[in-house]
Amino acid sequence: MSPARRPAGFSAARTAALALAAGALVAGAAWLAHWFSPGARLARRTLALAATLELDAAPLPPLDAARRLLAVEGALAPDAVAEFAWDGDSWSVEGRREIKDLHAALLAEAPRVSLHLDGLRAVAAGRPGPDAVDTEASAGLRVSGEGSDWRGPLHATIRWRRGEDGWRIVHAAVRAETEEGFP
Repeated sequence: MSPARRPAGFSAARTAALALAAGALVAGAAWLAHWFSPGARLARRTLALAATLELDAAPLPPLDAARRLLAVEGALAPDAVAEFAWDGDSWSVEGRREIKDLHAALLAEAPRVSLHLDGLRAVAAGRPGPDAVDTEASAGLRVSGEGSDWRGPLHATIRWRRGEDGWRIVHAAVRAETEEGFP
């Protein structure tokens, strides 16, 4: 049996280069598909919204406060529900306006309170339906001000729903716990 003949102009190096280029195209397409998937986009949006909560015990410039409020309001569905649990206590806030008012009250405390999210991460946690995506975020929460300090883990599960006006938060469950050794 005679060895297979290559067409003129094809060398082993050229074949390897073509295979490498094809592999890079496939990998790039897979990365782009993931990067622009609803879950990945909403995980990044969750991180950006969480950043609007951080405070440095200094007055916020009015434009920064307004930008933060608009970011939160724009992400919420009109019928959104936010549930909070902190060391055994829990409460909920219903409706876009009420949640925005709660955020405004937090921002009003900016000169007196420092609130930081350390090691913030967010991931897409699943798709409960074709027009819904759950994201989960976690961080170490540090709060200090007016003579008290608190720190502990923070975990949030956020359900996003796609509507006529894009993806909006319909439910957020936020849980924080005091770390051992802290009041």
